[in-house]
Amino acid sequence: MAFLIEGEQKAQVLHDVFLGPYQPDTYPSQIIRPASGRLTLLLDRAAAAKLPPPKDSDSTGTLELR
Repeated sequence: MAFLIEGEQKAQVLHDVFLGPYQPDTYPSQIIRPASGRLTLLLDRAAAAKLPPPKDSDSTGTLELR
């Protein structure tokens, strides 16, 4: 499962979906739970602006959710 997301208007929504409280009525994408446990997000810098920064300088990061 992968999402392609771009634009600064998505930054707050991405933050809320992945780091905010579970609100599937507001954010239906929170319901998606791949069997593999991995979800790939392809983001531009603007969309990723409110997520934790990647640890590596290659702009690839991992966000682990529990």
